[in-house]
Amino acid sequence: MKIRKATTNDLEPIASMMRIPEFGIMKTASNTSNKEYLQEFLEKGILIVAEENTTVIGFIAGEWSLGGIIWINLLAVNEHMRGQGIGQQLISRAIAIAREKKYYTLYLAASSPEAVKFYRKFGLDEGEPLTQFSLDLTSKKAQELQKKK
Repeated sequence: MKIRKATTNDLEPIASMMRIPEFGIMKTASNTSNKEYLQEFLEKGILIVAEENTTVIGFIAGEWSLGGIIWINLLAVNEHMRGQGIGQQLISRAIAIAREKKYYTLYLAASSPEAVKFYRKFGLDEGEPLTQFSLDLTSKKAQELQKKK
């Protein structure tokens, strides 16, 4: 297995991997919109793949933030390849790259019990629980909120 920086050729297989329940709304998005989303990580952030015999079997995507923080937005390993240390190797590579760039804090959020268990086992420090909020900016509600003073 090889861990390496992703290329544009990897966007399609990564986008296909995003169709898992853990990715919530992104699992229903088109591969085209997921590829556009991933392109931003490729250009401005960090996008690393795990590859076995030229097949992408896992990936990690994150963004560089102000204050020396790297935010890990996505981490996935092929369902049939889990439990083999691939996710750990992807996080380790992201940590190494962030440290080389003099970043000093890694943040990520986990929504599934399996992910929480994985990150605990990996040794990441657990922060305070967060409540997430979102707003569809194309919705009528967004238009109404924009008009509030």
